Amino acid sequence: MGGNQLSMQNLALFTLLMTAAVVTSQEPPKDKLVPLPGMISLIVREPVQRELGIESDSPEMENIRRLIKPFSTVLNQRLNNPTEEDKAERLNAQQLYGKVEAEFVLELKKLLMPEQFARLEQIHWQRWGLQAVIDPVVLNELEITEDQLAKLSAMKNDIESRRKEIRADGGTNKNAKIQELDAERNGKYVEILTPLQLAKFERLKGKPFELSEPNAATANATAQVLPIRTRPGGLMAFALKDPILKELGIEKDSPVVAEIRELSEAHTAELQKELRKLNPVDRVKAQATETKVHRQYEVELEKLLTPEQFTRLKQIHWQQLGVSALNDAEVVYELEITNEQKSQLAALELEMFQKIRELMNLTSDRFDGLAASQEFQKQVQAVRTEQEKKLEQILTQEQRELFAELKGKPFDLQFLRTQPTGRQRPAPDRQ
Repeated sequence: MGGNQLSMQNLALFTLLMTAAVVTSQEPPKDKLVPLPGMISLIVREPVQRELGIESDSPEMENIRRLIKPFSTVLNQRLNNPTEEDKAERLNAQQLYGKVEAEFVLELKKLLMPEQFARLEQIHWQRWGLQAVIDPVVLNELEITEDQLAKLSAMKNDIESRRKEIRADGGTNKNAKIQELDAERNGKYVEILTPLQLAKFERLKGKPFELSEPNAATANATAQVLPIRTRPGGLMAFALKDPILKELGIEKDSPVVAEIRELSEAHTAELQKELRKLNPVDRVKAQATETKVHRQYEVELEKLLTPEQFTRLKQIHWQQLGVSALNDAEVVYELEITNEQKSQLAALELEMFQKIRELMNLTSDRFDGLAASQEFQKQVQAVRTEQEKKLEQILTQEQRELFAELKGKPFDLQFLRTQPTGRQRPAPDRQ
């Protein structure tokens, strides 16, 4: 290596700093490069298992599942109660995720054959793209210089800072700005790395792998079993609820409410008209039509509200939808949900739907009793809790954190539900 390049000794020190450093300064470092997360989420995907030659029902895969099963528990424990070493390193949540996952990956490596782990790494690097150049192995193979590393760190911090500003500002062109920022980031990588390093990185990633392979069988099964569920009023009807108007700071007798009501009625009529043209069992086309009509009218709704009001309206709506909000086009884009994740989410939705339907069949003859109704709601909540836990195995830690950020501050959804007496709870007193 040249004088400016990282020596093997410096590289080892750098890697150690990423995984087990003790920071003595009172101020946390501006940037701490840690192993890129995502290896655990890759090994549980069936397309990846097939690529590695591992049968999903094999003893080998069972051992892998047993190894990674406590990952979420351990991560949550470390996030809520960091070890003394974690405290000394002063890692943020994403960095701690990378560190904890790296510990599990070391054990995972022992369960795989060398060629299997090497291929898993290649798929992992393909998933991260040029951002993978800060992975310790890639860093070494490409012989990244200290000067290049400094530029990469500065660029990474700048891009992340600007991305947060874009998300905070909101606006209708937010997604386009983020896409431009991602393109700029990739251009910066090309400027910092040499042509030889770029070519070497392409070879290092191995043969291309289509990570987002859709599961057609799951999608078809889901479409055939799940009922067609539409939201006739969309965001328009949602915005007209008294607790929502209060949260948005809109008086019930204000002119804007009359305009929203008029828009909502037109939206409902348009949606019903379009749905009547379709085959009543074609769930896929029904959802596509619903999405199209929703978007047309939501553009008009956005013009009636301030940017802050429209953003808050969407946040509360996503909170009410829960896991189903992950089907929203904007959420899918923001979280970068892959086709494979979509298939897994569809399978989870189908599983939960079937469980709730079974509960309804078991208690249908006892709904008139208050105790039976309360017990049913308790069991449904248990199913929802199970769904949330399984969701952790589908989304990455970064996606879950971003999903929580998109939903904004919690809103008491109980105020949106009608009580058994027919009276609605008083709206929350918002400051």
